[in-house]
Amino acid sequence: GLGEATTDISGPHTDEDSPFIFLSQESYNEHHAPVTNCQFAPGGSCIASSDLDGIVKVWMANPSRTVATVMSKSAVLSLEWLPTNSCSLILGYGNGKVRLYDVNTKSNLTETDMPAEHPRVVAVACNLAASSVAVACAGAGPAMPSSPPESGTQSGSTHPRQRLSALLGGAVNFFTHGSSPFAVDTSSGSLSLLDAKTLKVESVLTLDPAPTCVNCMMFNHAGTLLVTGSADGMIRVFDLNTNDCVVGWHGHMGQVYSVGFSHDENSLYSVGFDGKFNQWSIRQVAQKLGEIPLDTSAIAGLQLAVQAGNLARSPYTNLFRLDSEGEHVLTSAGSQGVIYQLTDSSPSGLQRVVTLRSHGCPVLGVDWSTALSCGTCLTTGQDGSIFVSTLLKK
Repeated sequence: GLGEATTDISGPHTDEDSPFIFLSQESYNEHHAPVTNCQFAPGGSCIASSDLDGIVKVWMANPSRTVATVMSKSAVLSLEWLPTNSCSLILGYGNGKVRLYDVNTKSNLTETDMPAEHPRVVAVACNLAASSVAVACAGAGPAMPSSPPESGTQSGSTHPRQRLSALLGGAVNFFTHGSSPFAVDTSSGSLSLLDAKTLKVESVLTLDPAPTCVNCMMFNHAGTLLVTGSADGMIRVFDLNTNDCVVGWHGHMGQVYSVGFSHDENSLYSVGFDGKFNQWSIRQVAQKLGEIPLDTSAIAGLQLAVQAGNLARSPYTNLFRLDSEGEHVLTSAGSQGVIYQLTDSSPSGLQRVVTLRSHGCPVLGVDWSTALSCGTCLTTGQDGSIFVSTLLKK
């Protein structure tokens, strides 16, 4: 079942009746800060990953080889490949910049600055026609001290960052890496549509009942719908023919971390702060088709529990990925990636079939490419590690 923690099993393994066979596993260790994004290019030929130090790496797997490195003084919070090719990246930064980067020429094609009141570009998504880009921005939270608790502090007493987060009701996401912490104010935000070539703002979408931080979003294949998950717990669906929110509902207690369409696009999946993996009907709006409680360790690395010098929580990664047939889902369970088979026969609705190698720290995000003959899984760790697991379906 999904409630089982497997942090005591460091090596990858498959269940006896698993439909997958392990072919190879390797690690990519070029990041030295928490990884904020890790995503396969269209066709699965290469991978782009980013971190809080402002580093973007474009690389090949099996064996690992770095193709390009992009450096910035600001943390990279969001990243998306243009769906029409595997050489252009949309990059969103913690200082309000959005850049269109060309991997082949290793140069910025264009860039823009989002409005100063919401300088954290926390999520980007591109429609399949690569004509428009959705950009979600959040406010900058209060500056926080980066030093560990003072000497003489009683064991178990609350760190200043934890006290502030409690006072603010968890409305602030804290990042601390090295000596440069910054905060994202998730109580306010904006959602805009930009032209994918010029990065000029075409329209600003309305977030009702109040402006909020959109943590995650995804276009449908036709590019007519945009689904978003937000810090206010709401899931919203926008009709891009009119740019109106056609429906919205409270999907989770607390923030929504990840959203995505099902394979047939008749339903949505979401993961939230409450530790629930939910399936929702699109045809019968907001009807919950299934609710599966995740092991608390699955989002332990993403919950607001700050330890000095570590990333507190990042909503800017993918917490689940469906395979191309929509039969299996890759997600995390504490320090490991796991693959479940979506099934009606299991009481939980999921049956674990693969357990991936342990990072020894919380898994912050996953991606899964089944574009090639073999399926390749990515898991990213809080320590900057990225593991690549190649599977063959039986």
